Amino acid sequence: MPTATSATVDIAPPRRYALNHVVLHWTIAFLVMFQLIFGHDMAFAFARVRDTGILGTSLGAALMHGTLGSVILLLMVYRLYMRISQPIPPPAPDVPRAVQVAGRANHWVFYALLIAMPLAGLAAWFGRSDWLGDVHSIASKLLLLSIAAHLAGAIYHRFVRGDDIVRRMAPGSADATEGRSVGPTGLERQ
Repeated sequence: MPTATSATVDIAPPRRYALNHVVLHWTIAFLVMFQLIFGHDMAFAFARVRDTGILGTSLGAALMHGTLGSVILLLMVYRLYMRISQPIPPPAPDVPRAVQVAGRANHWVFYALLIAMPLAGLAAWFGRSDWLGDVHSIASKLLLLSIAAHLAGAIYHRFVRGDDIVRRMAPGSADATEGRSVGPTGLERQ
């Protein structure tokens, strides 16, 4: 009687991020930019509620900021789940180890900040806690630094190294230039 055997199949790591990672990345990036640009209105709303107990004309800003922050929190928890449960492209093998470590560390800082920040903001709002409001505000400054480091890394890869690593998270279907050597101008190297 034949027996079932377990065959091991080696699956190559993906060369680019799956569509769900890409969609979440850009959706969260858009929401975070919106929050950072218009979030200062929330600070005024928070101070008014803390001092007077009345929202007044700040209700719209407070609802929008709190709702979008909650959406970011939920999307980040889902993204963290996907990050842990789904394969992602490995770092390019020719990238210096220190650059790989810095990039991975910055990504985990994003996860930590974009989960902790909405939690601190919600707790500050509902608990009327100045301390947690300060934590939320400081986290927003740290987030700006992480975004700057992330953008610097993208610029480094694209224009200094001339590699195509950034395209792994670019919206769109499979890369037309995947596997090709692309120069700093975006033109294929000969």
